[in-house]
This record gives sequence, structure tokens and C-alpha cells, in this order.
Amino acid sequence: MESIKIKIALMGLGSAGTRHAIALSHFPEITIVSVVDGKKKNSYDLLQNKYKTLLAANYYDDDDKMFTQEYFDAIVVSADPISTMGEKPTLLLKYDPKPTLWERPLGFLPEHTANLSRVARGTKHSIINFDRYSVLKTVYQKLKSKEIDLGEIKTFNAFISLSIPSYSEKPWRYEQTMKLPVHLFDHIIDTFYYLDIPKVQSTKAISSSMQIENRTIDSSWAVTVKLQNGAVGCINAIQYQSSKEYLHQLANTVIIGTNGGLKVELDKAKFISNAGLEINMNINDESNEPFIEEATSELTKYLISEEGYTENEKTKAEALSIVKCNYDWVQSLLSEKHITTLGTIESNKYCLEVSNLIVASSIL
Repeated sequence: MESIKIKIALMGLGSAGTRHAIALSHFPEITIVSVVDGKKKNSYDLLQNKYKTLLAANYYDDDDKMFTQEYFDAIVVSADPISTMGEKPTLLLKYDPKPTLWERPLGFLPEHTANLSRVARGTKHSIINFDRYSVLKTVYQKLKSKEIDLGEIKTFNAFISLSIPSYSEKPWRYEQTMKLPVHLFDHIIDTFYYLDIPKVQSTKAISSSMQIENRTIDSSWAVTVKLQNGAVGCINAIQYQSSKEYLHQLANTVIIGTNGGLKVELDKAKFISNAGLEINMNINDESNEPFIEEATSELTKYLISEEGYTENEKTKAEALSIVKCNYDWVQSLLSEKHITTLGTIESNKYCLEVSNLIVASSIL
């Protein structure tokens, strides 16, 4: 007798939505029954024909049609933050509440997260923070077990870069209210939040801008951050236009404490104690499930073939992190007792609070 599968719907088949579709399609516990995206029929066709994904999913170009014509148990919303802060919550309020997995950021102001709280209505709403499923999860476990001990945090330095496609491809990236700290720094801020680093007390920022397609875009940021324990560090970031969108290849974070230092990248991390003891950490799949390996392999191929990524360890790590993030969500649907590593509305509200603090403290 065939086991009952959880029926999933997908809203959005852009870059992020397509990645989630590939990951989710490999999990034996679920079936994707429908997808909706009025602008991405070509992505649906690509996934069906080349990647043999979404074979059981009906395609819709209208949100209301999908909600009225399909039955599903849970939904993944991969929308841009402008839609997330208004249009999508308004839509979801019209229908029965469902457990939902959201792409971030949840708008561009902290108060925008309240829209999702209203939509939840007793159901669980989780936020995609796939960075937490990289080597960062191993770092977190070793910090909690005291296998590595930073002591009191004294300083830190983080860098992240983003290439953005043309305005026609991603117009929300060019929205004048959508400054770089809002749609990029959440990766760094959430890393600190997840590792239980003291919260941010104050910031001072300098930014520069450039003209792209007759629009003014903030191109670089240098931010001094003071934590509540008195530690002072820096966050530096750049964005530039490219035919493809890349995020994690250059990203890294260094944290220094009284007992040693920690450097974290997407695929690897290293702790060095004051005495010179070195502990190297790598991303791994602790589940040992063959479908996790298959999903990671297929998503890696997609990133290289369609997104223009280079075949290297960071690309594989990004694919594995996305797969593990999605599977953790599926496990939470199967059991109310399952504790996920996923982000919450509250954690993403904090990220938006800090991001806007940085914007408010900036000197152009």
C-alpha cells in the first residue's frame, strides 16, 4: 500500500523557487501538486523537460486559480520582498491557513513581518535561512558542546558580495527603498543571531552609489558595528551588475574572542585557539539518505548549467544547504515534535531591524 504523501504547492519559479522545486521533488514524503508564476512558464517547462521535476504538478499563471482549483497541505512562497510585504499575505488571508515556508527578506521594514503573523492563524510559518545548513550548523554544534570556545567576543569582520542581473530580470533589486543592507546583510546578521553572538547595539556606515540603467544603486558599504557586550567589528559589502546572480562564493566571516578565532565560509570553517590548536570543519550530510545526495547532485548540476556557477566545493555546499533546509521543513510537516533550524518571523524581524539601523546610520 502506497504511503500518503504531503501535497505541496509552490508560489514563484524564479531563481530561488526553482532551486526549492528541484530539492523538494526528490523527497519521498511529499509530492508537488501545483506551481504558480505568471512570468516563469519557461522555468516550469525547463524543470519538466530537462530535470524531470514537477511531473505531477499543474502549472498556473494566476494565484487565485491555483488556490481555488487545487488541494494542497502546505506551500512554499518564493516571492520578492515587495510582494511578500503586501500582495502575498493579502492573497493568503483569503484562503484557509496552511503551513508555509517563505523566502526572505520579509519586506524591507521590521513592521512588514506583522503581515506574515496575521496570515499564520495558528499554522507554522518558517523562513528559509539555508546558510544555517552549511558548515555553520557544525560550528553551532561545536560551540554549544564547548568543543570550540571563543571566550568573550571582542571583534569580528564579515564580507559579502552580490551580483545583480538587469532591471528587466529583477526590478525589485533596483527599488530605491531596497538598500543593500536590507536584502543582503540578513545573511550576516542571521549568522550572528544563529550562533548566539551578542545582539547589535549601534552602527555607523559609509556607502557609495553608482548609476545602472538610469537608476542610482548603492554599490558598496563599510559598516562599523558595536555589539551589546561592547565588541566592535566591521561588515563590508559590494554589489555590481552581471548577467547572473552570485552570492556566496566570496562571503566569509571572522569572529575573534578572548580564547581564539573562528573563520566561516559556506563550505568550511576553522577555529584556532590562542595556544595554536586548530579545528577544521566541513559541511556534511548527517542524514546519509540517498535521496539527499541525489537532490544535491541534481541541484548542483542546475546551478552550474543554468545559473553559471563554477564546479567547486562552494557550489556543492550551496546546493546541499538548500536541500537540507527544505528537508528540515518537510520533517516539521511530518511531526509537530520536530525542532527545525529554520528561521522564524521573529529572527527575520531582528535582521530587518539591524539592516534599517545600518541604513539610518549611513553617510552617502
